[in-house]
Amino acid sequence: MLLGSAGLRADVVLLSENFDDISTLTGNGWTLSNQSTPAVGVNPGWFQGEPNTFAARSGAANSYISANYLNASVGGNVRNWLILPQLTVGPNTVLTFYTSTDTSLFPGDVLTVQVAAAGSGTYNTLLTIGDPNSAAYPTGWTKYSVNVGGAVPANVDIALVYSVQDTSINGNVIGIDDLSVVNVTSAVPEPGAWLTLSVMLTGVALRKRRQQKEGV
Repeated sequence: MLLGSAGLRADVVLLSENFDDISTLTGNGWTLSNQSTPAVGVNPGWFQGEPNTFAARSGAANSYISANYLNASVGGNVRNWLILPQLTVGPNTVLTFYTSTDTSLFPGDVLTVQVAAAGSGTYNTLLTIGDPNSAAYPTGWTKYSVNVGGAVPANVDIALVYSVQDTSINGNVIGIDDLSVVNVTSAVPEPGAWLTLSVMLTGVALRKRRQQKEGV
């Protein structure tokens, strides 16, 4: 009871996805949309992770979702969208996921996190990973977290967008694993709250010791 009154963190998980079987995503409200130009490539969409490229962060070796430069035609520009199910987010809603490429150090992989008011189609970029002109993408599973909430609760579309400019010279492969969207409903206790709790518990312990000494 005392710990509860100190305001411990109580998070609510809005979405959790480990990508064990990406064939189930569309049936669960996800949208996978390859908008590459001038045409899609020989590997047109998001695909199940390939252990021979690199293994998943957790679970089975192939339990992640992947995309690569072959999403667009040779010399084209990749623009491959992975849109989460529509969610209602608040001021403290956080998207967390892990992403990686292999160790071949090809340049040009970029992943952005974008958010739009539900159904509007007008997206704002909140996070950019990688660089279109260098091999800046993480070569081991790396955790990213971004606040996707607004000032008031609202329905939103959250998208992870893989992009490559000019696949004749750029682009490699990326993977995404262990994604979650969590609504943080209360804060970690302030130092003053912990101090008050500590004083209270110390007082209880001293009183009990005194009662035992007096034979009460």
